[in-house]
This record gives sequence, structure tokens and C-alpha cells, in this order.
Amino acid sequence: MGTKTDEKIKAFDFAADTTKQLISISTGIIALMVTFSKDIVGNSINSKGLLTWTWGIFILSIIFGVFTLMALTGTLQPIKKPKKGEEEKEEEIELDINNGNIRILSFLQVLTFVGAIILTGIFGYQSLNNEKKVNEYKDKYPIIRKSTLNNDASKVYIDTLYLEKNKTSH
Repeated sequence: MGTKTDEKIKAFDFAADTTKQLISISTGIIALMVTFSKDIVGNSINSKGLLTWTWGIFILSIIFGVFTLMALTGTLQPIKKPKKGEEEKEEEIELDINNGNIRILSFLQVLTFVGAIILTGIFGYQSLNNEKKVNEYKDKYPIIRKSTLNNDASKVYIDTLYLEKNKTSH
């Protein structure tokens, strides 16, 4: 079995690997969503807003992940400046994966990652429902009427009427 210091360094390695995995997954999901967003979203304004929030939260997760890696590095090798007139001396550094700077940043990364995953699920559910609505009206003609109440631009109403397409051919 290794020494206590070896075990603590191994804990830092695992924390760094976990942080890197969350960064990679977040980056991959953003890339996939950007690639296929036009096919999924279409012209739905609600979906575009949700998608923007999802991307933003994934980006925050990535940023917190980078800061977590920096905190891990800084904890393993802190900057020690000798005071004036003193020689630089080797000090025993207490390694602790539970330092506040690491815990807070790691927690924020995981929290934003989970939040973005939840928003991705909501987005996916809405996209599926949107597709069902599109298929529901594929055999109908939409007739859209835009009305303004008393020429007041803030009181605009849009009504949609769907008429069945004539399925008989002539």
C-alpha cells in the first residue's frame, strides 16, 4: 500500500479526471446541439430561448471545470514567496482535496452540468412534442389571420384555422 501522500495525489488525479470528463461531455453536447439545432428547433421561438439557456449553462459548467483544474494545480503546487532576507526553504504542504477553493468550484461545475442536462431533456421533450404537432397538421392548410384591436400595435392577435386538404384527385 502507498503512503498517505501518494493516496492524496491519487485523489487529485481522480478529481482532475472527473472534471475533464464533465468538460468533454459538455463540449460534445454543445457541438451536437449546434450541429443539429436547425433540424430540431425549426422556427420555434420558445425552443430557441431554451436552447440558448442550455448552451449558456453548459458553457458555465466548462468554465467552472477549467477553474477547478486550476485550483487543483494551485493546491498541489502553491506559490511560496520567501520573505525579504529569508532563503527559500522546502516546506511540507498539506494536500487536501477538500480545500474550499476546489470544493466550491467543483460543486458549481457539477451543479451547472446537471442543470444543463435537465434543460437538454426538457428541450428534447419539447422538440418531440413539436414534431407531433407538425405531423398532426401535415394534411391541413393553415389559414392565419392577424388582427389588431383599435389600431393598437400592442394588441395584436393571431388566429389559425386549419382546413382539411382535399384527398381526392381529379
